Amino acid sequence: MDKAQQIESIISRDIGDRGIGKIATFYRGGLHEAIASIVSLNSPSIAILTGFYIPFCDQPAAETDGPIGAAFMYHALQELGIPVVVITDHLCANVVKGAIQSLPNVKEGNILVAKDLSGKWEADFWNEVNTSVETNVTHLISIERPGRAKNDKYYNMLGRDLSDYIEPLDLLLPFCLSKKVKVISIGDGGNEAGMGVIDQNLIKKHVPNGGVIQSVISCDYIIVTGVSNWGGFAVSALLIHYFKKNISALLNAELHHNILRIIVEKNHAIDGVIKERIFKVDGLDELIHEKIISDIVAVF
Repeated sequence: MDKAQQIESIISRDIGDRGIGKIATFYRGGLHEAIASIVSLNSPSIAILTGFYIPFCDQPAAETDGPIGAAFMYHALQELGIPVVVITDHLCANVVKGAIQSLPNVKEGNILVAKDLSGKWEADFWNEVNTSVETNVTHLISIERPGRAKNDKYYNMLGRDLSDYIEPLDLLLPFCLSKKVKVISIGDGGNEAGMGVIDQNLIKKHVPNGGVIQSVISCDYIIVTGVSNWGGFAVSALLIHYFKKNISALLNAELHHNILRIIVEKNHAIDGVIKERIFKVDGLDELIHEKIISDIVAVF
């Protein structure tokens, strides 16, 4: 078993018992293919799309899953000298900025915040994305970003309609596919952008409300995870390994601890399952996520 396969087994652990682990077994190989598509280029450049807003609770905010994984990838790409920009919307901007700006050697970070997208906005916005990295972006990585369902609405895992709170940034995925920009998607529930490549019968069978919530938005490479942040750890680790950098220096529990503390305490991120401002991700204690990190590092 190669390293990508070993890591896929780690990040697809269904510790939250949401049914996604059963689906992940049918979609092995996406991680390896995604990394191969990046490192095959002489000059890759990456846009990362993230931010999942949780509206129906006492303290509405972006959730902790997504921005942390995005920050780990941003950190790795920056250290590897690969141009990178993070894309989010105005409701998630505070948390996403907090995650990126908590990284070592980052002050402002390269972050684009979309507002009031209407009409045919994709081409103009993508020009902004390319301008932000001073080159043409070769890959879009979507991590824990809402993706529209078959009725063009956005749903949470309970099947509740979130559409009033979600900017249509998932439309960047089909736009990029049409422009031959490679699209990598990381998700853990079926309602994320990119999960349209998953067999709808599998989602319906194994994920509660799957027949309602599944996104129809597709991608080139799907990475199915127990928690979306874990996909960010995996992408980071394999890129760091390929370019022969020190994995444990860039991927470690301390970095996760610091980012989680900052986005919860300072930027008011909430746990997307418990819907409270606590130091958890998807209802799972911090130590569980740190164990995933240590298990990934141990592969090398």
